[in-house]
Amino acid sequence: MRIVILGDFHLHPEQYEATQAAMEDIKMCRPDLIVPLGDFGSQGKIGTVNGLEEAEPFLRMPGATLRPILGNHDLERESGKGEQKKGTMQERFVRMFGLERPYGVMEFDDFRFFSPLRSRRAKIPATTCRKCSRRTSSSTG
Repeated sequence: MRIVILGDFHLHPEQYEATQAAMEDIKMCRPDLIVPLGDFGSQGKIGTVNGLEEAEPFLRMPGATLRPILGNHDLERESGKGEQKKGTMQERFVRMFGLERPYGVMEFDDFRFFSPLRSRRAKIPATTCRKCSRRTSSSTG
């Protein structure tokens, strides 16, 4: 299975041709699944329905199955005392991409793709880290 992961999908109107060319390159890879990682739209539109609508035609260009994930900037206008009604982005996102819910699991023959919901901030600060022991091929003998 070919999966394309698209990092933050910030658009720049003056670079639409470059974005279109990139999406055509992706189409030539014949992906089975494209996973755009949020932040849909150009400056001033990210976090609004207009940002989603601006990004959608580009995301659909390759013709592959899409499983986009809302990014932090997509939801920031609805958090705290944001100026946008809570749920606006998720509701439009679900309808636009034909999803049952904005987050969840996709089942495939050999793997599962998780798209978790993180509705509350973690109680552990982002600066907290846990030590991991890593083994390299040279240390395992």
